[in-house]
Amino acid sequence: MKFLLMLTAAGLTFAQSNPSWWKYVPPDSASIVGIQWKGLQGSMLAPAIAADLAPGGNFGFPDIELLRKAEQILVSSPSMLTIEYGSFGIEALRAQAEAKGLKRVAFRPAELYVSSDPAVRSVAYISEKLVLVGDRKTLEDAVTRIASAKERAYSPLLSRAARYSKEDLWVVASRLPDPLASSFLPLEIEATAFEGSVSVWDGLHMVAAVERSSPMKALDFADSLAEDLASRPAMAEATEITTRDRSVLIRMDLTDGQLLSSLRLPSAAPVVARDPHELVSKAARAKPEARAFVPPSVAAPSKPVSSVAEVEMPQALVSVPVAQAAPQTILPPAPPRTIKIIGLDSGPREIPLGH
Repeated sequence: MKFLLMLTAAGLTFAQSNPSWWKYVPPDSASIVGIQWKGLQGSMLAPAIAADLAPGGNFGFPDIELLRKAEQILVSSPSMLTIEYGSFGIEALRAQAEAKGLKRVAFRPAELYVSSDPAVRSVAYISEKLVLVGDRKTLEDAVTRIASAKERAYSPLLSRAARYSKEDLWVVASRLPDPLASSFLPLEIEATAFEGSVSVWDGLHMVAAVERSSPMKALDFADSLAEDLASRPAMAEATEITTRDRSVLIRMDLTDGQLLSSLRLPSAAPVVARDPHELVSKAARAKPEARAFVPPSVAAPSKPVSSVAEVEMPQALVSVPVAQAAPQTILPPAPPRTIKIIGLDSGPREIPLGH
């Protein structure tokens, strides 16, 4: 499942703490994905998320209908432990699990439903509001760790994830590539840290921060992204790219109209590939001292739903070319449009679109 995070822009919610049920995330997690499933149902993201939750999907869920009715979902790697928050009646869960061949095993203070198929994960019933899905050892480790005050430990990623606790879909990762995080991103890059969130309500919205291993690599990535957006004017006009030391901060806010326009590229001559370094000033730049990763600081916009989830975009952005009727009148040329990269040592850089 690929979610086009580079094409969205939701504001950050700077929560002071994360929900208490997040404590089951393993302390050695390299990435965490959060999904506000209740709020996303009926959205353009819903089919892809539903496919992951279905039997045989990427999350390895057993064929238990109750598990697909969660309100909020957290998935962490490399353990691939899934934490579901919602309403889970114990009698309904028992009946559905046993009907699919899962064996009930008491493991205080939880109740396990163990799968005999290595490709199908097991289930731990924690409470009427909380269930865990994972392999048996992962479930037992999580239950034991939280039940014992001496063994209790928490993932350092949770403090970063707390900023996005009200967003539709979000990803935090200590590095890229990552088996879980990379499956939600179209970014085939190396990064020393990543975080971002997506919303598809009232358009398409995204914020993301990508930390590279050096300031120059951060600048290279910003150039590459700007070049890619130059062929999609509506997206380019709705996007702000900022470089800050080793980090690239991205914000995009697309209205419904801009989103539809971005998914339809008019007939035009093929874009000629160019050296991405031509997109930035060739003036000599002193190398700034590497600093700690700084996530984007953006006020959270209001939206009609209160949830945390994400958005899926079609993998192919080029649809059937739009037919263009012959012009009836001669219009004055449209003013030039540009995309701006800020945060460069040489000052802001504006890149003409369509050139």
